[in-house]
Amino acid sequence: MSDFSLIQRLARQEPMLAEHKTGFDKTWALDYMGSAEFENGESFRSLKRIRAHRVEVTVRPLTVDGVTRDVYFVAHPATGDEQWDKFLAWAAGGDFLRPFRATAPSRFPQVFRGDEYSRPTQAWWALDTDVAWALTAEDAQALADAFNTPAA
Repeated sequence: MSDFSLIQRLARQEPMLAEHKTGFDKTWALDYMGSAEFENGESFRSLKRIRAHRVEVTVRPLTVDGVTRDVYFVAHPATGDEQWDKFLAWAAGGDFLRPFRATAPSRFPQVFRGDEYSRPTQAWWALDTDVAWALTAEDAQALADAFNTPAA
C-alpha cells in the first residue's frame, strides 16, 4: 500500500456556511468520502500533527500523461522533500498499484486534466502523511493559513 491512501477531497467552504464555522472548517469543506476509514477521527489526528509545526507552500512540477502542471504542496519544511517523493511514488503507481490509488477516489487525476464536477475539488489532504496540495497558489495558501491557524 502507498503512503498516500487516505486522501481527503477538499472544497472551499460555501460563504453562507462559513459564517457559522470555526477553525479549518471555516475555509474548507471536507467532501464525504464514503469509507469508514475517514470517519474514525483521522482528520482531527492529522490536523493536530500538522499544527505541531508550521507548514509552508512549495511549488513543484508534476507530469501526468505528458501534461505538466505546477502542484502547490503544503507540508512541514523539514519533511516536505521526503513527502514529495512519496507523492511522486503515489502518482506513478507500481508494485501492482495503479497510479493515484487511494482508499476512496481522490479525483486528483481528473481535476489535474481539467475535468470538472458539480462541486469541484479544489485541494487534497493526505491524512496518513499530513500533507496537502492544490493546483492554484491561492488555494494552497488558504490551506497553509487554515493549517497554521490554531483553533479558537
